[in-house]
Amino acid sequence: MITQAKVGATNYDAGVYPQVFGELGINPRTSPRNELLGTTFTRPDDRHGVICNSYVDHQDDAPANDDPFLFDFDSGKLEQLRPDALTRRFPEYGPFHHGTKPYFFGTDET
Repeated sequence: MITQAKVGATNYDAGVYPQVFGELGINPRTSPRNELLGTTFTRPDDRHGVICNSYVDHQDDAPANDDPFLFDFDSGKLEQLRPDALTRRFPEYGPFHHGTKPYFFGTDET
């Protein structure tokens, strides 16, 4: 899906954890502390895709916590990043990957 997206595209799947992550041994955060909101997909440039799993952490005041991964299409490498590292690298996507993510809560505000 993300490899077919145009550069600059962002999409999300509410309540979805990528099946391929489980196949790679990357497990979701556990409940009851964490509640999966969903996954955000972005194609920031020709070479990269970003897959960000978002959660509500019931022991944290933040509206959403993220586990972002950077996928390099050329090498096939998947790298986990800290949310702040992702925002520094692609600041234009900060509201999608390091923000409140209102689209997971049923509102259209960004």
